[in-house]
Amino acid sequence: MRERLRSARPTSDEARRLLALGRPESPSIAAALVLLAGQTVASLSVPWLLAQLLDQLIELGFDSVAGGLMTLGRFTTAILVLFAVRALLSSGQSYLLARAGERVVLRLRRRLYAHLLRLGPPFYDHQRVGGLVSRMTGDVARLQAAATSDVAAVLTASVTLAGALSLLIWQNWRLAALLILVVPPVVGLARFNGRRQRKLGEQVQDRQAAMAGAVEESLGAIRLLQSFVREPHAQARFEDASRSLMNASLERARVVAIFGSSISFLVFGALAGILYAGGREVILGRLTPGELVAYVVYTQMVATSAGQLVGLYGNWSGALGAGRKVFHLLDTPPSVEDRPAAVGLVHPVEGRIRFEDVSFAYGRGDAVLHGIDLDVAPGETIALVGPSGAGKSTMMHLVARFYDPQAGRLTLDGHDLRALRLAELRGAIGLVPQETTLFNATVAENLRYGRLEATDAQLRAAAEAAFAAPFIDALPDGYATVVGERGIRLSAGERQRIAIARALLKDPRILLLDEATASLDSRSESLVQAALERLMAGRTSLVIAHRLSTVYSADRIAVVERGRIVEVGSHAELIARGGLYGQLHALQFREPEAE
Repeated sequence: MRERLRSARPTSDEARRLLALGRPESPSIAAALVLLAGQTVASLSVPWLLAQLLDQLIELGFDSVAGGLMTLGRFTTAILVLFAVRALLSSGQSYLLARAGERVVLRLRRRLYAHLLRLGPPFYDHQRVGGLVSRMTGDVARLQAAATSDVAAVLTASVTLAGALSLLIWQNWRLAALLILVVPPVVGLARFNGRRQRKLGEQVQDRQAAMAGAVEESLGAIRLLQSFVREPHAQARFEDASRSLMNASLERARVVAIFGSSISFLVFGALAGILYAGGREVILGRLTPGELVAYVVYTQMVATSAGQLVGLYGNWSGALGAGRKVFHLLDTPPSVEDRPAAVGLVHPVEGRIRFEDVSFAYGRGDAVLHGIDLDVAPGETIALVGPSGAGKSTMMHLVARFYDPQAGRLTLDGHDLRALRLAELRGAIGLVPQETTLFNATVAENLRYGRLEATDAQLRAAAEAAFAAPFIDALPDGYATVVGERGIRLSAGERQRIAIARALLKDPRILLLDEATASLDSRSESLVQAALERLMAGRTSLVIAHRLSTVYSADRIAVVERGRIVEVGSHAELIARGGLYGQLHALQFREPEAE
């Protein structure tokens, strides 16, 4: 019982939240309901006209052909007019509801995407991009159907059901009682089936997300996959995911088919009973033939509407499953966000960065940084060196506030980073990561990520400073050349120089350079290194480098080992000290004979 209550609470909450999304569209929905009422009146009037037509024709008999034809023409014209009115009202209410639903879904997509942009690296460290794309497409599309076509169908079926059932009871309550007897088993089956469909729907959505993740992962690494000749392995993984999705979909289809057949049998069994009982009423003279025809048509309308509602209930249950996943994403709090009392940067930004006894761990893992203390003066260049996995990149990520430390604090110009507005903090930082990210856009558009309002002249100046202008000019369309997904049409060195030009264009007060010259050849490295040194002049810079020759000119070098700073000093001081830096330097620059 407790489990049942626990499962019901989130479902009702999701339904409430789904319906709340439609509140801004109340005027359109209200207008649609008015049109729907008129449409229902027109639909319910047709059986009544048929009954009147049939009774009058029987009363006239076959002796008055002219009178019968006149009566037939009059009623046929009235029915035709009703159908025309119904069609106009139906198209109007369908459009209004569709427009309201599309706006609701657009609003939801905007909220979801904006929220995903706010979620930081800690969230994406444990998520597959393919699964998130599936949430944005498949699950939201499921909600879109629930908010548009399903809502229109539910309203139409509900109003028709209520109107037809009321007329049945008004005409002959004894016959209506036969139909009402079917309601309890139909409702019971609908509730049972709704829970099963919701669970099966969630399974389908999960497996669809898993399949999308497998496709995104394999196609995103197509060169690696082909170089290892792992196409059969990737195909097998896709086959497994697809078959799992197919099995879940077939199980859901089986449940829907059995349930739909059961409901149809119950409803149309009641219709057969009403036809028999109504025939007896006609024979006994308590019901006219026309009234019996109208009664049967009204019963058929009730049965059809009930069947539609039952099917739509299953769709709604599936939509609630999709809504649960979407709202779960929306309810996921950003790991790093502005505090209520966050303040802006004080300009001009000096650029003093201090690590004060900073410790950090990713999630629940072991600590990566232990009690880091480091004071970076304004305009100073600090190089971070040390073995791979020592924690150098983590220190940079903390400065950019992709993560917050679990202990200690980082400050910029004396302000705790957590007390500053995130957008302003990151606006003062230029980051050139080791793995360059370019978008499937033109060279100019990728450069303008550094400054959206930059002119063409400023783009060229930044490209020239990063020694990227020559190869950009040689591209087929120059700065208008589309670089492909992740910049695949450019070499690694070319991508890195565009990233450096992008940082140059931003003109930040603080520079974070994570192996910024790692992908360059010797000639390009020396040219870009010179450009970076000019850029770093007067700016606070943190530089990660495994090639120690690139950090000789740093004001100070901090040597990081196992999450601790073990040495700080200039190149000459550290060489003279003979510690870890000296050992690393000797390993990189030892004579061939020593090897």
